[in-house]
Amino acid sequence: MTKRGNDLTIKIEDYRYFDVAVRRGWIRPVTQDRSREMCEKILIAALEVFARKGYRDTKIQDITEVAGCSVGIFYKRFVDKEGLFYALQHRHYERANRLLDRLSAIHESNLTTPQVFHRFVQRTLENMIAASGFHKALVEISLNDRKANRARKAHIKYAGERLFDFLVNRHELPAFPEQSDKVQFAVSVVFSMITNLVVLGPGPYALNDKRVVENMAEFLTGFLREEQHRLDQKRA
Repeated sequence: MTKRGNDLTIKIEDYRYFDVAVRRGWIRPVTQDRSREMCEKILIAALEVFARKGYRDTKIQDITEVAGCSVGIFYKRFVDKEGLFYALQHRHYERANRLLDRLSAIHESNLTTPQVFHRFVQRTLENMIAASGFHKALVEISLNDRKANRARKAHIKYAGERLFDFLVNRHELPAFPEQSDKVQFAVSVVFSMITNLVVLGPGPYALNDKRVVENMAEFLTGFLREEQHRLDQKRA
């Protein structure tokens, strides 16, 4: 894989999640590139199997069959299935966070703030749909697993912080903690709505119905305008 600017296509050795996973004991230390590549191959296979069978019904052998390796190789690379899932979760969130990092520069673009909201919601929805099976497994394990739930909340918090940075840089909101908390709450609502759609299934609208994105983008726009109006009244 090659690295292209802000694209998500990067070399395996550039992923920070891998070093984090090794430090936390989820992945065993490796010294060769091919060993690291095998870890990545197993993680990609696990993503497919978890999506299809769920976390609890997935066996190590199910993953190794898809990865094309032995169970022995799996245990040379990973401590256990739980560690594999934590590493996979961090890998998934790192990729998503790199998309969110683009908000740090997009405030200088010609896009209007409502258009940025629309893209923010659309990309979030598309990413969740692309890994819908994984998100179902993630919700399943997060109900009883504090580590997985903390990582999920940390990712949503990161999204809220990046969107708040965008709004501050664009002078839409002042850089006050109160505004940061409100933006964080609004982003949490959007993520919860999208998660419900992806995990529990669509309601009145299909997932690919453009009104899904439009309605959530309008929610963010309405939140921003209401907050700006409140601040104007407070200054008057």
